Amino acid sequence: MRIRRNGELEAELAEIRDYLQSMQEQHEAANEELQAANEGDE
Repeated sequence: MRIRRNGELEAELAEIRDYLQSMQEQHEAANEELQAANEGDE
């Protein structure tokens, strides 16, 4: 039973890592858009 639980936790951790990677990419893209908009206002 413990081995199965570890596998479940590893799968959940992989999903969380993917989610965080996606969030980081979206954050970087939003920052780039804001930076471009600010440069356009100058």
